[in-house]
Amino acid sequence: MNREDDESYAQVESAVAEDVRKAGDDVRAAASMIADEVADDLRRSGVRGMTMLSTISALADGAARGAADAGAGIDVIAEGFMIGAMRGSAETPERTLAVIGHAADSFVKHAYESGFDASAAARGLVAGAASGAEQCALDPAAAADAAARGAAGASDDLSPRLGRKVRAALSAAPLFSGSTSRLK
Repeated sequence: MNREDDESYAQVESAVAEDVRKAGDDVRAAASMIADEVADDLRRSGVRGMTMLSTISALADGAARGAADAGAGIDVIAEGFMIGAMRGSAETPERTLAVIGHAADSFVKHAYESGFDASAAARGLVAGAASGAEQCALDPAAAADAAARGAAGASDDLSPRLGRKVRAALSAAPLFSGSTSRLK
């Protein structure tokens, strides 16, 4: 990913920062605006397969940096990002689960690199996957599980200590109604 040449990156970074400013204290509005922006960017890119995964990574980086620019809570940004990635991918339910895992992995890494708490990002991603599941013909528990596994895997890649911390945060309390976390 070349930040200087990647249009998706630059667009989402500025859009996230602007959406957070517009929403003010309304976190639901912020998450919704970010979801719309990410989904639109992904659809407009017209990419599929491995190229789409690269674009999702660029969008994750831009969203995390936009959150840092706006001084926003990463959980809300993560939730909106996940919903947008799911909707924008326009994949089959099975492939959407793979998109969810990749999006969670990418977002946690970029959020952490931007100075955010990986546990808060992971919780937001899982909540977003669960809330966006029905729009993608997915079971909310399966979507949340895919996000949790992607976030935990990314945290393990960053450091084993961080991986344990993220797993503990994801297992501590249900993240959505009907949650039955199997993450170990």
